[in-house]
Amino acid sequence: MSPVAAPSPPRPTAFAFPAIERLARRVLGGEVVFFVGSGFSIDSERNSADRWIARLLARLLGLGTCLANEAASPASQAREILEGLGRVFGLDDSPRRDGEAIEPARCMTAENVKKLARDYYNFNEWATSALGVLAAETFALPAERFEPVAALAQRLECVLLATLGTDSVPLDEPAWPALRRLERGAERGKALFLDTMGFALPQIMGGETSGPDVDAIAASFGDRLRPRHHALARLAREGFLPILVTTNYDLLLDGAYRLAGFTEVAGDEREALPEDVPPTQIPRFSRVAGRDDFFKRGDGHRAALLLKIHGCVASYRAARRTEVDAPGRSPGARNEWAAYLPSLVFTYREIQTWRADAWSRDLIRTLLRTRTLALCGYSGADPVLHATFREVYDEMAEARRRAASPGRGSAKDAPIFFFAMKGKREFHSFEILRAATEARGDPPGRLVEHPNHVEGDVKGGFPSMDDHFRWLAHRTLRTVQLQALRTRLRRLASRLIGHPCPDDEYREIVRRFRALVAAERSFVRRSADEATARRRFETVVGWTWHFLPGLLRELALAEMIEGRQGPGRLLGSARRWPWYYPASERPEWTAWAAVLELSIRRLVADWRSRRGARAGEHSPFEWLEAEDSPHAAVSFAVDDERPTPVALRIRVTGFERPGRAPRLRGAYRRIVDWPLSEKDVPWGLEPAGLRPAAREVWDWTIASRSHGLDSTEHLGG
Repeated sequence: MSPVAAPSPPRPTAFAFPAIERLARRVLGGEVVFFVGSGFSIDSERNSADRWIARLLARLLGLGTCLANEAASPASQAREILEGLGRVFGLDDSPRRDGEAIEPARCMTAENVKKLARDYYNFNEWATSALGVLAAETFALPAERFEPVAALAQRLECVLLATLGTDSVPLDEPAWPALRRLERGAERGKALFLDTMGFALPQIMGGETSGPDVDAIAASFGDRLRPRHHALARLAREGFLPILVTTNYDLLLDGAYRLAGFTEVAGDEREALPEDVPPTQIPRFSRVAGRDDFFKRGDGHRAALLLKIHGCVASYRAARRTEVDAPGRSPGARNEWAAYLPSLVFTYREIQTWRADAWSRDLIRTLLRTRTLALCGYSGADPVLHATFREVYDEMAEARRRAASPGRGSAKDAPIFFFAMKGKREFHSFEILRAATEARGDPPGRLVEHPNHVEGDVKGGFPSMDDHFRWLAHRTLRTVQLQALRTRLRRLASRLIGHPCPDDEYREIVRRFRALVAAERSFVRRSADEATARRRFETVVGWTWHFLPGLLRELALAEMIEGRQGPGRLLGSARRWPWYYPASERPEWTAWAAVLELSIRRLVADWRSRRGARAGEHSPFEWLEAEDSPHAAVSFAVDDERPTPVALRIRVTGFERPGRAPRLRGAYRRIVDWPLSEKDVPWGLEPAGLRPAAREVWDWTIASRSHGLDSTEHLGG
C-alpha cells in the first residue's frame, strides 16, 4: 500500500489591501472613474463571445442552407456565403455539397465557434454583411414560398444551436415585416445580427429598469446582479462616482443603480422623484447610450452619469419596439430602429470609426488626462481604445519630459487600477498600466507585476471580484464615518447627552473607532486559510454592507414619517425594498451610527462576560456580526456551548399591521427589538422598551468594563 501524503498546511490568502485602500482614498476625493468591460459581468450574464458567435453561426448556416437549397437563380449568394465561412475563416468541415444537399451540421462545432471567437470583431463585420445579403434573398422569394422557407430556416437554426448544448435559449423568429421596412441592406444586416445574438430577448440580456414597481424590477434581473454591481451603485449614491463608463450593452449596472434608490432620467423630461424614497442630493441616474442622449442628458445635473459608449440594449429595444409593435408611420418619418443601429458598436469597422464619434472619444481622452481610471473586466485588447489609452498617456509622459517634471512617487501612484481574473496576466492591460505610470513621470516597474493590478477569483475562492468591491465600499464608508465623527460628533453630542461634549470623551470615541478600523484589516489579513478569511471578511464588512445602510434607512424613514405627519401608505411602500440612503447625506446620523456600533460591541461583550463566555483574542469581532436585514440588525451567540444566536433589531415601529413587519431571516434564540419612533432621529433621549436612551449609548461607548453599567436590561436578560 502506497503511503498517504500528509495534507498541505493551509496557506494565508492574498488580498490586495494596499491597492484597494489607495483606490478608496481616491474614490473619496471624487477622482475615480470606473471603466467597466464585459469580463465584469460574464459570470452573471453569461454572454461570452462563444455564446454570441454560436448563435450567429447557427443563423448563418440555417438561413443560408435553406436559401441555397431553394435558390433557382445562379445569382443567389447564399451558397457562396456558406462556402465563404470556410474559406475566409479557415473553419473545419465547412458546408459543402454532398450530392444535392448541403450539410450545415458539419460546420456547427465547438472548435469552429472558438476559432471565430478569437477574432470576433472581423467575424462580426463579415456576419453583418452576410446577414444583410441573406435578408435580401429572403425578401426576394416568391410570396407563397416566403413563410415556409422562413419557418424551415428557424427550425434548422434552433437544431444547429442545440447540437452544441451550450445555450438553452433558442433563436427567435426574425421580425421580418419590420426588417423589410429598413431601407438599406446594411441596416437589415445589423438589425438581424443584433436580434440573432439576443438583444431583443430578456433571457439573454435580462432586466427592466423603468416603472414604479420596484419588485418587478428586482425580479426581472433574477440572480444576475452581483455585490460588485451594488457596490458601484452605492458609491454613486454617495456622490463619489459622478461618472461611470462602460462598453457593456447589458442593464446590470442600470438595475443596481435603480435598486439603490436612484430614479432614472428617461426621455426629454426628468421623471418625478418617487415619494417612497427620501430625497437626496443626487436622486437620479442618467443613462447616456448614444450621441443624442449625450447632448440631451449628459449634463449630469443632480444625476450620476452612466455612460455606455458602445450603446445599450434598453435603447435598442425601445427603438426596435417602435417599429415592430407600431409599424404605421407617415412617409418620410424617421425610422427609430435604423437611427439607433449606428450607436451599437460591434464590428471591426465600427470599432475603427469610433474615433470619429466625437462625444465619447473626446470624453474618454479628457477622463484619461484628469482622472484615475479603474478598469474592471476590460482586457485592454480592443485595438482602438487601447491605442487611445496609450496615445493619451504617452502624450502626458512626453509633456512631463519636455517640462523636466519628473514624478515623485512610484508605480502605485499611477492614475490607473486594473481589476483582473486571478492568475491572469494580460499583455494589453500591463502595457496600459506601464504607460499610465510613465505618464506621471515615474518608473514603469516590472513587465508582469504592478501594485495597482488587483486579482479576483471567479470560481468561488477568496478574494473574489465581489470581495474586492465590497472591501472598497467598506473602507470608503469607514473613512466617511471617521470624518463624520471628527466634524459632527461635538454638535450631535450636546443635543443627545444634554451638555457640551467633553474633550476627553470626544477624543476617546474617535480613538476607539480608529482602533476598530485598524483592527478590522489585521483581523482579515491574518487569516490562516481562505475559509477563515471568508468568515472573517463577512463579519467585518457586514457592518457597512448591512448595519450602517439599515440604520440610515430607518432614520430616513422616521424623518419622512415625521415630516408628513404620519406614514400613510408610504411606509409600506418604502419597506418593500432595501434602497440605499447615503452615509454622506447626513453626517450627524453617520457619526451616531459609529457611536452606536461601538456601544453595541461593548454592550454585547459585557453581556457575554456575565455568562462566563471567553472574550477571545479577537473580541471586537467574535460572536457578533451584522445581519442581512431590512432594518439595522446584529446577532451574537450566548457562549461557546450555545451557538444559536440572539438577534438585536433596530427599527421604526408602531405603524405596521400585526404580522406585517418584515421578518429577520434566520434561526435565533430570540429577537430583541430596540424601537424607534418618528421623534427619535437620530436617537431617543429617553429609553423605550429595551432600547437605551442616547445618554446610555454614549456611556457604553466611552466606558471601561468596570464602569458598572448593566447590559442585561437592554438585551432581554
